[in-house]
Amino acid sequence: MSNSKFQIKSQIPNPKRLITVLTVFVAGLGLSALAVGTVWVRAYQSYTSSTSYTSYRSDTADESNKGEWSDEVGFRDPLITLVKPTAAYRAETPLRPSVTEDDPVWGDSAAPVRIVVFGDLADGATKEAWQELYAVWETHQDAVQLVWKDFPNPLNPGSREAALAARCVQEQGQFRTLLESLFGIPYSKFEDVITKLDLDEEAYAACMRSSEAIGLVNRGMEEAQALDIDAVPTVFVGPYRMTGTIGAENVERLVGLIQ
Repeated sequence: MSNSKFQIKSQIPNPKRLITVLTVFVAGLGLSALAVGTVWVRAYQSYTSSTSYTSYRSDTADESNKGEWSDEVGFRDPLITLVKPTAAYRAETPLRPSVTEDDPVWGDSAAPVRIVVFGDLADGATKEAWQELYAVWETHQDAVQLVWKDFPNPLNPGSREAALAARCVQEQGQFRTLLESLFGIPYSKFEDVITKLDLDEEAYAACMRSSEAIGLVNRGMEEAQALDIDAVPTVFVGPYRMTGTIGAENVERLVGLIQ
C-alpha cells in the first residue's frame, strides 16, 4: 500500500521545475520572434532605401545641411526616407559627383545648389526626370546649377551612340538643342535628328570616331560606378541622392532645404 502511494506521488510534477521549463520556453519564443522581426525590418529598410532619398555628408555643402536628418521632409511625404550612411560608406565612396569643364551645364557654377543627373538618352524615365529637373532650374536659375552626366546602357548600342552623338554635337555648341530632340527616340531615327541641326558634318563624323568623345562618355560611366550608381536616372541635389521617380515638387523641397 505504501509503495502504491509513493508511485502516485512521484508522478506529480515539481512546481518549481515546471515554472522553469515554461519560462525558458516563453523566452525562446520571444527571442525567435525578435530575430524574425529584425530580419524583416532590415529587408524593408534595404528595399525602401533603394527607391528613396539617400543623404550623406558633403565637404562643400553648408554646415547646417551636411547630411543632417530632416524631420520636415520626412513628415511631409511618408514615401520619402532620408537615410544617413555609415562612416565606412562615407570613407570608401566619393560623396558627390565632380563637375568639370567638359560637362554640359545650365546655370552659374556659384549657385548655392547644384543638381547633377546621371542619365541615359535612350531611357524614357530619364527623359521624364530631365523635364522635371529642367522645370526646377528654369524656376530657380539664380539658385540652381543643372549638370548632365552620361550613363548609357552598355547592353543597348543605341544608348551609347546617343551619348556619343550628344557629345559631338556639344563640340559644336548645340548640346542643349539636341538633348530634348534625342531623348527616347529609336536608334534608327538618330540621323534624322542630327541632319536637322546646322552642323559641320565632316567634323561631326570625325568626332563620332574620336577617342576624345568616347573618353568623355566613358568618364561619366566610370564616375557613376565609383558612386555606386546602378540605375538611371540617378540625381544628386546638393548632398542628397535621389533615384526612381523624380518629381519637381520633391526636388524643390530639397532645394529649399539646402538654401
